[in-house]
Amino acid sequence: MTATFEQTRRQASTLTTVITILALLLGWGLKMYVEGQTRPVSVRGITAEVPAGWIVRENDPASGVTPSDDPFQMDHPDSGTSPNLVFTAWNPLHPERHYSVSLYPGGENTTFPATASVRTLNRGSTLKLYRILEETPILVNGRDGYKVTFAYVDPGDASEVPTVLQGVDYYFAEGEQTFVVTLEVDNGTPADHLTTFLQFVETVEIGE
Repeated sequence: MTATFEQTRRQASTLTTVITILALLLGWGLKMYVEGQTRPVSVRGITAEVPAGWIVRENDPASGVTPSDDPFQMDHPDSGTSPNLVFTAWNPLHPERHYSVSLYPGGENTTFPATASVRTLNRGSTLKLYRILEETPILVNGRDGYKVTFAYVDPGDASEVPTVLQGVDYYFAEGEQTFVVTLEVDNGTPADHLTTFLQFVETVEIGE
């Protein structure tokens, strides 16, 4: 009787373990599937594929619209101050990481360091303690580009603790224009998010 009970208990324990493992694998597979889904966006001649479920905010400095207090309408440091910013995208469940795309004149008629200098000057005049950490030429999926890593401080409101943001810009030339794809992370490092960011970078193009 005791042996039969013990055998039944072990079988139930094994079955519970198997079901738990299957549930975890199913959850992981569903998570990977959802995170791999994208949707197309097209803003001011820029096309890209952003992760499904992410919020996309178009930047139109000429509209004079004040950024919303809605948490799903995150204010970007460049919003309303930079006519070069095209759009910003972020996960509303994890707003500490966001992507953005900016557009500058020049393209193949100028150099990446020259465009980076203009961007640094503009951002340095509007962002607190904006600093360049590294600049280097890059090659992404056969496309020549330029990589700039940076950091700055977002002081926030008077009641908030200042936040240190780190980020990376990827510069690419297309005709007479240069587009900059940016990853920014609050209180973290861009290196932790580069794999998914590069997937996004490869989808960004200047439309016809």
